[in-house]
Amino acid sequence: MIDKNLMNNLAQNDTFDHIKKMADEILMFNLTKEAYAYIKNMKDVLVGNDEFKDTYPDKYRVYFDYYIKFKFLTLNRIEAEELSDFFMKYWVEQYNIDSFIDQTFFDLFDVCMMRIFVYADRDAYKEKVLEALQENKQELFSYEILDEDQLKENHSSPQHNIMTVGKLLQDFYKENNNKPLDLVNINKYLDKLQNKKKIGLEERRKVLHLLSFYKVLKTSSLDPSGIEEVYLFIDDKTEGVRIFNKGTVESINKPNISEVIDGVFSLFSTTKGVNSITREIPKEIANKQNQLMEKYILSSLNWNSIKSEMTKDKKLYIKPAQFQKYFHQAINSKDKEKIVAGLYTLAYFGHLDEIFERDQKIKEIFVAHLQKKFTAQLAEHFSKGLREPVYLSYFLQHILKDILRLSENESAVLAIKLVNELKRAPLRQGYEGQAGDKQYIAIAYGDLESGEFKWKEIIEKENKLYLEK
Repeated sequence: MIDKNLMNNLAQNDTFDHIKKMADEILMFNLTKEAYAYIKNMKDVLVGNDEFKDTYPDKYRVYFDYYIKFKFLTLNRIEAEELSDFFMKYWVEQYNIDSFIDQTFFDLFDVCMMRIFVYADRDAYKEKVLEALQENKQELFSYEILDEDQLKENHSSPQHNIMTVGKLLQDFYKENNNKPLDLVNINKYLDKLQNKKKIGLEERRKVLHLLSFYKVLKTSSLDPSGIEEVYLFIDDKTEGVRIFNKGTVESINKPNISEVIDGVFSLFSTTKGVNSITREIPKEIANKQNQLMEKYILSSLNWNSIKSEMTKDKKLYIKPAQFQKYFHQAINSKDKEKIVAGLYTLAYFGHLDEIFERDQKIKEIFVAHLQKKFTAQLAEHFSKGLREPVYLSYFLQHILKDILRLSENESAVLAIKLVNELKRAPLRQGYEGQAGDKQYIAIAYGDLESGEFKWKEIIEKENKLYLEK
């Protein structure tokens, strides 16, 4: 129930002026602790109760405007379940916070995601946030829809049109759904807006911020460039430090270790109340996550050779028969780098989950293997459900573990990376299918308890194979 005394005090002009002055200082100096206190103390008055709003509408608008801006300053404290509803209604308010630079927003959002320990679950929340933003009806900028030639021809006055947050994202998706989601294409789109809709530098900055967040939401948390955590690895031999952040590794030779650790892990402190972006998780869980991430990044594979092989494979891929022959030879010779490069190339073009439909020889060999390992009835069931994730999992495990002799951990990590590559295929230029038709295939996972990556168990039942749930 709303506190009548609080409501009456807030309506007093002296109180209003004092709070307004304090609120401006909070915004100016990015005082997140005070911002969070304001949110807690004002929530009952401003949210879910119209009495103050109806009685003092002018003061309510000012108080509520601060409330939303402070929500952005303390974005890391919003529960993941609330993010989509928040972004459906609010986005442009952050542009009016001078102390709130772009990187602050992205860092706070990362902390929200880091509260979700299962990386694949983070992707589900990102999709919800993206859907919410596409429904956001706030004005991003306005523009005239007729150019000078049209004005002369039609003898009409220029009409102003409103570009909302949701409309812009839909327009960008329409223009770029088959192109790589990178800064080159984002800037091409911005140039087009600047030329056709005559947006200024301030509007361009706003759009760039929005599209940069769109890129964050479209990048899987299972992908190295999408991992929210920052990881630090210490080399005992050289006393150097490697810092992993957003898919890149930076080496620092003989630094002041304590300073580096303080800088890298300032967002991940396990001590309550250290700062507004404290990550309050048990130390043992943080250690397990570090173990998992180290195993995700480090590999026994020669990735320079794999990338070189992928360059050849992509050129061969326009001639399927030649690519298949090359890939079959790699499997027969058990060439580790060539096999991994072939699998990556299949995922890159969006065909890894269609391999049994596209490569008859591999299908025939796999059917024979299933008949020998299980039953003819099970092999027949496989032939009726070629794209079922369980068969892709079995095939990849057979290749990576049985043929290449990779460990359970390293083969599972590779499977996760291949699936991420497959999921991104619709974003690439020349993709043959429909945008969004590649869903995440959960065949492997990071096990927080053991600190290892594992494959989902395959269960045989009634002449069929199933993945554990």
